[in-house]
Amino acid sequence: MPLCRIQFQRKNADPSPELADNRGVNSPISHPRSSIGFRLAIALLVLVAVAKPILMDTLDPDCFWHLRVAQDLLHHGIGPLVDNLSFNSIREPWTPYSWLAELAMLGVWNLAGWQGAVAIHAAMSAMFVLLIAAGCQELQRFKHRESEFNTVLATAAACVWSLAYLSFRPATLAIVLLALAAWVILRDRRLSERSRAIWWLVPLTALLTNIHLTAMLVPIWLGALAAGALWERMRRTPSAGTPGEGKAFARYAILAGLCGLAYLATPMLPGMLQMLHKLQNEDVMVSSPILAEMRPFYDGAFGKVSLTLVLLTVGGCIANRKNLRAGEWLWLGVMALFLLRLGRFSPLFAIVAAPMAAAYWPRLSDRPLRRLPVVAALAVLLLVGGLRIVTNFPTPHTQLSVWLNRNAPPANGYPTAAAEFVDANVTRRSGHMINELNWGGYLAWRLGDRYQTFIDGRTQMHPPAFFRDVFYGDLSTRTGLVKDIDADFAILPTKGSVFTEPLQQLGWTIAWQDSESRVMLPPATVARQDGD
Repeated sequence: MPLCRIQFQRKNADPSPELADNRGVNSPISHPRSSIGFRLAIALLVLVAVAKPILMDTLDPDCFWHLRVAQDLLHHGIGPLVDNLSFNSIREPWTPYSWLAELAMLGVWNLAGWQGAVAIHAAMSAMFVLLIAAGCQELQRFKHRESEFNTVLATAAACVWSLAYLSFRPATLAIVLLALAAWVILRDRRLSERSRAIWWLVPLTALLTNIHLTAMLVPIWLGALAAGALWERMRRTPSAGTPGEGKAFARYAILAGLCGLAYLATPMLPGMLQMLHKLQNEDVMVSSPILAEMRPFYDGAFGKVSLTLVLLTVGGCIANRKNLRAGEWLWLGVMALFLLRLGRFSPLFAIVAAPMAAAYWPRLSDRPLRRLPVVAALAVLLLVGGLRIVTNFPTPHTQLSVWLNRNAPPANGYPTAAAEFVDANVTRRSGHMINELNWGGYLAWRLGDRYQTFIDGRTQMHPPAFFRDVFYGDLSTRTGLVKDIDADFAILPTKGSVFTEPLQQLGWTIAWQDSESRVMLPPATVARQDGD
């Protein structure tokens, strides 16, 4: 009798044609080659993410001032700091809300050098892609619309939305941890909202809040799902697989409340809340198109591709609106608002939108992933790409100055040679320099033991009027801004600098330049000659 029961259960466990159709075209269990092709395709997307920092990117300008801030935190203690990197910054204590990530960055840099920073950037990008793919699979299984090809396409869309914004800085670590949080939520929904692992979101939020302001998204996401569950309860139409009417709402509401409290678990809390208000309402640079990541996500030719993918995702959700739960609509809507706010929120949108794209785009056949020529081509691409990454990874003998400018132009480089010229030929007098925004962090790291910068990428560190004069003022305004500055030198881009003409009008002269940067000296200042 037990044997007959086991055989009966196994027989009924085999998916019927109808069930197979609900699960997706071509079950991966029935076609092992499809899984091989799927894994190779996802591995190729991971390889693309890893290749970006090693083959195409340079280190992010912000990473250098994050390193300097970490040094100040070690010296002065964990808490608000009075800035000493820029002579134009506010004099009141400011809040380095990403303090834990900055200390981790400095630890990586000190232990493994800048090569370790490149490796960590690559690892975070790879982990982001894998978590996106895992989230896509979870939501498809929950909706019984499994398609490995859909997962590949949706993960590729997430790469389009996200890779340009990933770098060696706290925001990227926060993005990876938020992708982990989203996967935990999606997995819990697939498991009928009974998974114990979802409670790990509470300590994860406490960790995140010491890494980046975007930690607020965890309680927001859970609040959206709680509101959706409440709507389902009020309409008395709980979806299949929920733990029961009312239970889902209570569970999400408790989680949202606990994660909201965890968001407050930071020694930087008062300053962090003030910073949130300032960034949203007072920061000129956040509301301007000067910084690339602050522009709309659809800006430029590549942005049009992103916009097309967004519209396809929203269209797929609308076409399958009967299958979307209320919480999922709210979840996606919240992230769409973030996306429309700033381009830099594209990776955060991708965390939620990619799984929905995989589940609600037209379900595609996995047959291409089972074809031997496709599998072979993917394997060859992985092999060739992997070899290129390995051979191009910086060795301990690679000089940082060479690495930073290896792709310039067209990638933005750094004034490494200009800094060396200043080190060798300029006598410190005032300890001040004039520089452009993007180079402030690097120069604060490279020359910060002797000189303070004019400006750097910490937009919260300067009054709004200062940025307006720098970026929106005319020639006379900028000339007046630098006229009374007692600076020892200026390091400016050879092309496109907003300060070259004002300084020339004030009698400054070019003492040295190359294709990337130039050094200008004030009137009556002569650079030392080598050997003097």
